[in-house]
This record gives sequence, structure tokens and C-alpha cells, in this order.
Amino acid sequence: MSDEEKDRAIEHLANVLQAHLAPGYRQAVKGRSRDGASRACAASADDAVAEAMLLKRPPAIVQALHDERLAEAREVVLDVLVARGLDVSESVRVEVSRCADLAQLKRWLRRAVTATSAVEAVDLSGPLNDTEASG
Repeated sequence: MSDEEKDRAIEHLANVLQAHLAPGYRQAVKGRSRDGASRACAASADDAVAEAMLLKRPPAIVQALHDERLAEAREVVLDVLVARGLDVSESVRVEVSRCADLAQLKRWLRRAVTATSAVEAVDLSGPLNDTEASG
């Protein structure tokens, strides 16, 4: 895992953990962290907990990270199609948004770079399917 991926994962984990903390606990932590030194200490402790959780790889964290990767991959596929000026129909958007397979999304991304239409990019039986298996 690269440092950038690790930083994103730690930030995401902190957000997940914060969302599940009891509101009273969050208020107590905020109340104790008024000065800069306290906030820095708390941030350091948060980072240590997040790193430990990443190393332990609990299923909920693994799933959250996987879901984040899926969301990013879906967004990139659609962004490339739009940036190329291709007409992205609602059916293509739905197909991409329903995809839960990172490998498939990566294939679609490769195809999105050269496809002549958005439909061609996400069509599993399209003409690019044979050539991408070798590349």
C-alpha cells in the first residue's frame, strides 16, 4: 500500500470511526481538545489507532475501503467518458454504478480511453473485448 493510499485509508477510517462514535463521546473529546497541543496529541493518537486497525484488517474496515475504491473507479470511468466528449446515456451510468467488480471497472476504464462510444466502452461483447485480454 503506497503512502498516499495509506493516508486516504487512514482518513477514511477516521471518518468511519467518527460516524459511529456516540455523540456524547465526540463532545467530550472536543471539549478536552481546546488547545493546539491537545489537538495534535489527539490527532497522533487517532492516526495510531487508524494504522493499527488497517494492520488488523477487520472486515468492516476492509469492506469500507473496498467500497471507496469501487466508488472512485466508477467515477473515473464516467469522468473519462465525459472528458472524451462521448454521450454517456443513463443506461451506461446505471451499468457503471451497479458494477461491484474492480477488475471489470478497470477493463472498462481501459476501453473508455479508446472506445468510439460510451456504450462500446461498457459493452462486454464489444469489439475491444478480444484485444484487451492480451494487454
